[in-house]
Amino acid sequence: MPLLAYKFAVKLFFTPIRYKIPSTEKEFTKTGEPFLIEVNRKKIRGFSWGEGNTIVGVHGWSGRGAMLRKFVKPLTVSGFRVVLFDGPAHGSSEGFSTDPLEFEGVILEIESKFNPVVGYITHSFGGTAALFCFSRGLKPKPIVLIAVPAIGEDVVQTFTARINGTRKVIKKLEEFTQQRYGKSFYEISAINTARTIGFTPALVIHDKNDDDVPVEHGEKLMDALPNGTLLRTIGLGHNRILRDPSVVNHVVEFFAHHCSLITH
Repeated sequence: MPLLAYKFAVKLFFTPIRYKIPSTEKEFTKTGEPFLIEVNRKKIRGFSWGEGNTIVGVHGWSGRGAMLRKFVKPLTVSGFRVVLFDGPAHGSSEGFSTDPLEFEGVILEIESKFNPVVGYITHSFGGTAALFCFSRGLKPKPIVLIAVPAIGEDVVQTFTARINGTRKVIKKLEEFTQQRYGKSFYEISAINTARTIGFTPALVIHDKNDDDVPVEHGEKLMDALPNGTLLRTIGLGHNRILRDPSVVNHVVEFFAHHCSLITH
């Protein structure tokens, strides 16, 4: 494989698929207060609902903030403000490719704009991004980690298999990651960055029928969280889990319990 092809493969790894935004999500975002921030010259669009201490939602790879919409009303009724955004190169925000560093930039801007942020609800890659921020110095907050890909080796191997790549593709990806982050891809994977949040409360939710991220990822993630709780679901898969009433109730109860003593 020519060098150019290897570089393209690495770029592809950091390029999400931008799906058409469903009408249900478009209508939902109209109910929120819009805001716009800029990170790396990319305009990032988001919305907020409610008043009070802020819960930030971080969506998954190729996802959108409004995919977390089912959590908004119950959390606002409980007295929280909820902030959702479309990450760089996702949804209605600008960009063609992105990575955890850009998501970190967005999260830091939101922490400043919507202070105090007291918790995070994350899905898939969103959990990876939030834990990455905590590992780099952002004060950890109670966090919900739904269907998070925690095992770095599995993530790389799954991507390589999808593009029919070789061991050389993995090597180029490893070299790029080391150069960009000063750490290997495996060091910044969720199973490792989760260890840096100490006894911060965490709720791990994973479905036994998740075909995108096997439930073993959630179970392994729990090993790195001394103050974590694991909720296994059945039959909800990778995305429908975000719309399940029981899951929503567990999340709201988690924040009500762990964020109620946090002062302004």
